[in-house]
Amino acid sequence: MTTAKAMMINSADQYPFNGTSEDKTRMHQGWGMPSVKNLYDLRDNFYIIDETDVLEPFDISTHMVTVESGSPYLKVTMTYADPAGNPAVQSQHRINDLTLKVVSPSDTIYWGNNGLKNGVWSQPDGVADTKDTVECVFVQNPEAGTWIVQVSADEIIQDSHVETPELDADYALVVSPVLSTPFPPQINGSAEGDIGRQMDFTFVTTDPGNSNLYYWVEWDDGNHQEWFGPCASGAPVIISHSWTEKGNYSITAKAKNLLGAESDWSEPFDISIVAPKLEIGVFSGGLFKIKTVIKNTGAIDITQVQWNMTLSGNVFLGKQKSGTLLTIPPGGERTITSDLILGWGKTIVTVSASHIYSSVTMSQNATILLFFIKVKG
Repeated sequence: MTTAKAMMINSADQYPFNGTSEDKTRMHQGWGMPSVKNLYDLRDNFYIIDETDVLEPFDISTHMVTVESGSPYLKVTMTYADPAGNPAVQSQHRINDLTLKVVSPSDTIYWGNNGLKNGVWSQPDGVADTKDTVECVFVQNPEAGTWIVQVSADEIIQDSHVETPELDADYALVVSPVLSTPFPPQINGSAEGDIGRQMDFTFVTTDPGNSNLYYWVEWDDGNHQEWFGPCASGAPVIISHSWTEKGNYSITAKAKNLLGAESDWSEPFDISIVAPKLEIGVFSGGLFKIKTVIKNTGAIDITQVQWNMTLSGNVFLGKQKSGTLLTIPPGGERTITSDLILGWGKTIVTVSASHIYSSVTMSQNATILLFFIKVKG
């Protein structure tokens, strides 16, 4: 009830007046003419606390909202449902006292209702309103930037939030027009990775009301991260992902605040995922045989690696050998060895290896002295 009341007041069309003697004074017109059109037009620019913030005596609740440059006005409305007053006490009809205070980016202070009995716009400074259960601050041509809105429980005599056992009270707060949705997130991380490798990406954005945020991330491979959070506004968060196929991908993200307001999608962050690569190590010779290693530089197992070793020149025995490595683990290597070699003179040793993702070939000069092979570095 109090939230609906606050929204109607906040979006009403006021009749201009000046002073307390005109026909359209505050006491005559109230807070103006309710406008469904204004409610609709402002639907994406409300900051709303729907009686969810509960205050105990002397608590202060602080909210931050962002006003866009060129905004014609800023309206802040706070209402609360007060327990019934005592008819025998005519000097004081309210029971509890919640107070509205608004601070501009340049630290100008506006107290609830100050100046609004004499005109449609609030006046700075003044004192707290200790009488009314509806308090407003209406500022014409407000400064751009972050405004601070505070609601303080200056006096709680009787429990008005009966859902909890404590002595406390709730309120409704409506602010418009403000940038109520978070800004689109920014994404940072490596622009290249390989299949199967878990990669970290940093996401960060801010909410005009300083609300905690949740992130939705589309990885462009048919998978997504659904509403990761809650995360503090302005605090970078790390979310990880791995891809199962090579290719180019565009990561996008959006954020939502605790009110459910969602940002626009971020700019795409492009990443290229490459296949695991094979490497061939240094050849070593000696008596009768040549050996080397085949390495897996990727982040996933490589299976069914076909390899081949050949020697040119005057090789009488062991001129060629091939085989299959069933698997090479991520970052691992496997040793391959030639057959027995007999020969004489200079030779070129060539080793090749291939699998579904890539292939590699390496050659090295050597000299065969009958059964001793000397590999040149």
